[in-house]
Amino acid sequence: MIIKRTIKFSLQTQRNAESRLRMRVSYDGKRLDFQTGIILDKSNWDDAQQRVILFNSSAALANDLNDKLSLMLVNMVSIFCDFELRNVMPTTAELRYAYKYQNTPKPQEVATPPEKDRALSVQQVDIKSEQVKIKSLWKCFDEFVKVNGKLNDWTPATHEKFAALRNHLTGFDKKLTFEKFDEEGISNFIDYLGKNGMKNSTINKLISTQ
Repeated sequence: MIIKRTIKFSLQTQRNAESRLRMRVSYDGKRLDFQTGIILDKSNWDDAQQRVILFNSSAALANDLNDKLSLMLVNMVSIFCDFELRNVMPTTAELRYAYKYQNTPKPQEVATPPEKDRALSVQQVDIKSEQVKIKSLWKCFDEFVKVNGKLNDWTPATHEKFAALRNHLTGFDKKLTFEKFDEEGISNFIDYLGKNGMKNSTINKLISTQ
C-alpha cells in the first residue's frame, strides 16, 4: 500500500513581523498542521529550499534549526511507511498520536546483573568493551544520513527517500546486519520489494540511492 502525501513546511502569517513555522501534512483528502516551535522573520525562510537561512545572523543556529526540521520530516515519513507496511490508512487522530508517540523520549533501561554476578573478571570486561565498539547496520545508516544530510544540505525530498529506504529494510529484516546483507541478502531484498508490489524501475531508483 502506498499512501500519497505531501509534507511541507510553511510560515503562518502573524500580525507582527515574525511568523510561526509549521509542518503541514496532506494525504487522502486530509490536512494536519504540526508546530515546529520555531518563530521566524519571513526574510529568514527560503520556502523553495524549505530551509532556514541566517537566523539572527548566525549560520550555525540556522543549521541547528534545519536539523530539527529534517528530523521532523524523517519521523513523519517513517510513520507513513509503518502504516503502509501494515496496509492501513490512518485517521488524522491516529497520525497525530503516532507522531506524538514517535517524538516522546523513551526511558532507557539499564540492565542490572544479580548480586552473585556483579563480580566480573578482567577478561569479561574486555570482551564487553570490545563489543560496544561494533556499530550496528542501523546505527551506521542513521549516522550516514545525519552527517551527509548536514554536509550536503540535503533537501526534504532526499531525506524522505532515505527514510523510505530504511523502512523498507526494516520491513525486510528488523535484525539485518552487514554480514546478512551480502550479495545474496541484497538479491533477497530486491525480491522482497518486488513481492510487495514495487516496480523494477522504482526498485532501481531505491537501490541507487546516494
